[in-house]
Amino acid sequence: MNESLALYRRLLGSILPYRKVVMLSVLAMIAAASLEPVLPALLKPLIDESLIGKSESAQWKVPLLLMLAFLGKGIAEYLSSVSSQWVANKAITDLRQQVFRHQMHLPISAHQAEAQGRMLSRILYDIPQVGSALSNAWIIVVRDTLVVIGLTGYLVWTAWELTLLLLIVAPVMAIIIRQASRKLRGGNRAMQATTGRMTGAVEESLNGVREIKLFGAHDHENGRFAEISERLRKETMRTVRVSAANVPIVQIVAATAVSLVIWAASALSAEDRLTPGAFVAFVAAMAMLFEPIRRLTNVNNVIQKGLAGAQSIFELLDSPAEADTASGTVERGRGALRFESVSFRYAGQSQPAVSDFTLDIPTGKTVALVGASGSGKTTIIQLIARFFDPASGRILLDGTPLPELPLAAMRAQIGWVGQQVVLFDDTIAANIAYGRPDATPEAIEAAARHAHAMEFIA
Repeated sequence: MNESLALYRRLLGSILPYRKVVMLSVLAMIAAASLEPVLPALLKPLIDESLIGKSESAQWKVPLLLMLAFLGKGIAEYLSSVSSQWVANKAITDLRQQVFRHQMHLPISAHQAEAQGRMLSRILYDIPQVGSALSNAWIIVVRDTLVVIGLTGYLVWTAWELTLLLLIVAPVMAIIIRQASRKLRGGNRAMQATTGRMTGAVEESLNGVREIKLFGAHDHENGRFAEISERLRKETMRTVRVSAANVPIVQIVAATAVSLVIWAASALSAEDRLTPGAFVAFVAAMAMLFEPIRRLTNVNNVIQKGLAGAQSIFELLDSPAEADTASGTVERGRGALRFESVSFRYAGQSQPAVSDFTLDIPTGKTVALVGASGSGKTTIIQLIARFFDPASGRILLDGTPLPELPLAAMRAQIGWVGQQVVLFDDTIAANIAYGRPDATPEAIEAAARHAHAMEFIA
């Protein structure tokens, strides 16, 4: 419960920059909820004064008031819905950009430790779940809670004895919803983890389609994907069963109380303690409680999905970014590079990738690292770029230890031609000038000519 409250508070913190629109939404919800009891309340004079009493003034006043009540309620609901959706979408856009920005600043080790599919799942699946909790669920929880309070207040004012029968079921419903919340939360977290695995499996199969065909591994990949799909189906159905059982159980408990209320109200009406109009108004208000209570019961599943998604997102945002404690600028380096007793081991590996490595590369000298696969050549290059930091020893550029240089400025000194070809979904010119937004068309063309790329570009 404490964890859920902490997530709620942190999630609601994302809408604080838009507090003015939030206040407009809340005020509109209050207005809509306050007009809800007016509708059944008008049934009493409609029956007692207009239909039975034949009052001429009631015959035109009640329909007019009813029309005005519906008009005001419609305007208030429109304002509350639009403003709530606006706030939710702004908050989700901010959160999505924050997650993407933080992922870009995570160390390479964090990307390697977590499947890429899980990273994608956070943006493609988790954030939309949070969006539903902030938009639809927010409207339902606030507005329908106010509606239930307003209608309950009207019921107490009309016949408090009958209302007590309705309130008896409240603790029972609270216990049912609390137990369902716990199970839904765990089920949704499991679904999100499996969705991440599925995203990763699809991505791996698409990236490795040539290898799959070459090694005839179609059946293996099909079986792996089928296993993940079946697991997701079971986890989804487990959540569906809990959610589906939660609603009718709550409704059965509520219907039992309602049946008792109708029986007692009929007895009071027979004793002339309730007028026909008051009886109809009471039953109408009681019936109007069903829909908001049903929505409040159903919204729990949406909230739990949103909280599970929020927990996943905040875990990512709380993970430490790439260490970059240096400040200032770095002039164009001379290129003198020195390794002093450098050792490094990848997480989860028993053997070091590089052990007590020492190398001095003076300015202007070209050095080629030659060795068997897995001998540490790529690791050394990644240590130079500070994708990883040595476990012991140090690396110096122009006599300065790498951690003392600002990351961006230090990496700007490196010309990287990797083993993997990466093309971003943009123009050829934008790919050539990647990382240099100030590059002129002339400079881009000159770079393409130096790289002998003009032949296939043209």
